[in-house]
Amino acid sequence: MLLALQSLLGDRDVAELRRIASTGEFVDGAVSSPGLAAAGVKRNEQLSLTSTHQRRVEQIVLNALDRNETFRTAAIPKLIRPPILSRYRPGMAYGMHIDNPVMRKPVPMRLDLSITLFLSDPESYSGGELCIETPYGEKRIKLPAGDAVLYPTTMLHRVEEITSGERLAAVTWIQSMVHDQDKRSMLYDLALVTQWIHAMAPQSPFYHRLNNTRANLARMWAID
Repeated sequence: MLLALQSLLGDRDVAELRRIASTGEFVDGAVSSPGLAAAGVKRNEQLSLTSTHQRRVEQIVLNALDRNETFRTAAIPKLIRPPILSRYRPGMAYGMHIDNPVMRKPVPMRLDLSITLFLSDPESYSGGELCIETPYGEKRIKLPAGDAVLYPTTMLHRVEEITSGERLAAVTWIQSMVHDQDKRSMLYDLALVTQWIHAMAPQSPFYHRLNNTRANLARMWAID
């Protein structure tokens, strides 16, 4: 399931992250994926995790995710990695790859979902599309600043080479309480139907029964 999160960040937060990027210390993206960088697959930069600005980046992005009902409903998050502020300049790209299945620091966690939060206006740079291989073909994604895309970490993906301008984005990964992607998708679909019934007939017994069923399925499938 690919899911666009529209206006995950407001203009003020986008502007603050851009200011951080303009003054913060960026390092070679190899620090987070040395093997891919050594193979020439990964060519980008990221804000140093020891930067004095890193904590603020984490606050802005994680608070936005916590506020977003669509994200919470679709991801059912248990753990979220500290977000990375990434930057691509002309000639930089990230070739086809799949993200690590697990990460050990700062806490060990399985990676179920990936998220890319776009921070540059799409017309300000050329190239830089996030290309994701799906069962229905490749999806090329380039969203407005403040929008994000959520997708299963199991999917092969790449970032097209930048030919002009600068692509700024924040990326992070999620461990879901519901490990199985098909089950998460069913729960999300049930949530959409439940919300619709509630809007049409908030006191309907069908709303209460369906909402109870969805909640019980989530309880059955969730792993704490």
